[in-house]
Amino acid sequence: MKLVQTVLGLIGRRQAKQVTDLLERRNQKRFEDGTLTTLILPDGSRVAGEIVDVTSGGMCLRTRQSLVRGTRVGCRVDFARRSATLGMKLLWERTNGDYYEYGARFVPVVPGTEHLLDNYLQGVLLRAA
Repeated sequence: MKLVQTVLGLIGRRQAKQVTDLLERRNQKRFEDGTLTTLILPDGSRVAGEIVDVTSGGMCLRTRQSLVRGTRVGCRVDFARRSATLGMKLLWERTNGDYYEYGARFVPVVPGTEHLLDNYLQGVLLRAA
């Protein structure tokens, strides 16, 4: 926390939040996934994608379509008995051959649906074991 306070004093609140997000991202355990998904863009259009890996705070996604960093998207995930759309914000982008990869952070979920994300992460953990 002292590092965050020092950074905040030197570069300002907005940049310090970006540094904090980067530090937090590195502390979360990542689980490889490989599940195909559909991203739902703000205009309602859909983009095919793949979940590369997932953490408790977000996921890395791969698509063939370029998207705009900072965009809020929905990510369709299938559970054993139902599907759900998880809200996310695209934080970073990199190209990987013919694909675009995006780091996305989960945005606040609809009250009462937090268990869906927990169920999804448990399924990923079971596949990784």
